Amino acid sequence: MRGGINALGNLGGFLGPYIVGWLTASFSPGAGIYGLILFLATGFLLTLSLPEATTGK
Repeated sequence: MRGGINALGNLGGFLGPYIVGWLTASFSPGAGIYGLILFLATGFLLTLSLPEATTGK
């Protein structure tokens, strides 16, 4: 389980700058920031939707 979490974290750290650069180059300078906001909000909502059994309590 921990290996999967680490793999996703590393994948995000690798792909994140490329996605932000692509958004900035393709659309506008602010598009990269809006993309980051969208990913942050999506992650927040996914975290809220997790079942209570995954909280480790």
